[in-house]
Amino acid sequence: MKLWTGFSSRSAKTKEDLLAVLRPLKEMMQGKWDLCMDLPDVEHPLASGFTHVIDQAFSRLHAIVTGIMHNAIALAASAPLLHQVSEQVTAVCSEQTVLTGRIVSASENIAANTEQIAQRTHDAADHSAEISADVKKSRELCRYSREDMQQIDLHTDHLMNIINQLDGYSESIGDIIDTIAKIAKETGMLSMNAYIESARAGEESKGFGVVAKEIRKLSAESAAATRDIKKTLTRIKSKIEQTSEAAREVNQHVAEGRESIKHVATALDRVSHHHDQFHANLVEITTATRTQNSEIHQILDDIHTVAAGVNDQAAKSKGLLETAARVRDVCEHMLIDVGVFQLAHHRKAAHIVRDLVGSPDIVSMLPEKQEAYLRSVMPRHPYLELVYITDLEGRQIVRNIGQNGFKASYNSDGIGKDWSEREWFKSVIRDRRLYTTRLYRSKATDSFCFTVSMPIYREADRMVGVIGVDINFENLLKF
Repeated sequence: MKLWTGFSSRSAKTKEDLLAVLRPLKEMMQGKWDLCMDLPDVEHPLASGFTHVIDQAFSRLHAIVTGIMHNAIALAASAPLLHQVSEQVTAVCSEQTVLTGRIVSASENIAANTEQIAQRTHDAADHSAEISADVKKSRELCRYSREDMQQIDLHTDHLMNIINQLDGYSESIGDIIDTIAKIAKETGMLSMNAYIESARAGEESKGFGVVAKEIRKLSAESAAATRDIKKTLTRIKSKIEQTSEAAREVNQHVAEGRESIKHVATALDRVSHHHDQFHANLVEITTATRTQNSEIHQILDDIHTVAAGVNDQAAKSKGLLETAARVRDVCEHMLIDVGVFQLAHHRKAAHIVRDLVGSPDIVSMLPEKQEAYLRSVMPRHPYLELVYITDLEGRQIVRNIGQNGFKASYNSDGIGKDWSEREWFKSVIRDRRLYTTRLYRSKATDSFCFTVSMPIYREADRMVGVIGVDINFENLLKF
């Protein structure tokens, strides 16, 4: 009541003009804010000025909201890409984390193995050094053995000479014994003859007979002694021959031993030469494995550093993913919030829908004609994402008509789909006029869209169907 207190003395016309201006504003505040709304022309200067100010405010607000939508859509358009890139980076980081974990594990195993190899090569080098020392000692022992065998050979040769001399002496003694035996035999014969002669001579030769008898007895004893000496010499000679044979065998074994020692010494020389080379190589390998082990531990430290960096990068990529999701959500809420404003672009879309509904092919409610007409129209309006027509029960009667490559999220052509519970359908059935939804994100294209729906009339008061048009708002803003 206070609003009209100052106008009590003014004409009813002035009041009517102001009410005419305020009425659409009041209606707009209860629904969508149509920033392109045409306010009524009024005659009163105050009402006309008020209308002009509102038009300017709406024009300015229209430009601001349009700019906000442009920026929000551009940011929202980059948000999915940022989200996708973040997911890829996160996936790559996760994969890198797994791979670096495997690399770290493998590197640790390699480091442990190289450390064991280094220790074992070090132990092998120590054993090789011991072997080298043993080979050296063996070579010295071979040298001493060769010298000893040479001394034994000399002593054996000397023994053989002595044995040969003894054999010669035994031969000489045999000859002497044979001579003594012969003399003893002849002496016996002479003593026998002397004894016979003494017996013939009688008493005068009795003494000679006794002598002859004793000589014969001595000769017999000499023969017996000679036989004993000969037997002894035979045994000695046999022993000398056995000793000589044994000495020859010893001499042969010594020669064979000397030759074997020579071969062993030669073999030890070769072994020593090759083992010295092997030991030198083993020492180099030991040094190299120690160096390699040190370098591998350094690499392992670097890999741990890289792994820590990868884990940190993975954590940051997850943060980037969350940021992308927040940007996406903020942009979506921002566009939905500013979607309450109706811009000139909404009017353009509504005008196109009215043109579609005015086509006889659409009014015919014959699906073949409707689909053919809609397909011919779509290329001229790239921002039309999807068009569909239902009967009065909300059942779709035509195939989904979209731009090339478009595919609905429900993976069907749409015929027979029930839209009776959707607000764009219920509002048209209830109010029997054009209806525009607020902005939403399309499940099929992930773009921001709004839907314009309108009744199809065959006659002035006979509604026969409902047309729904999904408008790609991002593309609409480009035209």
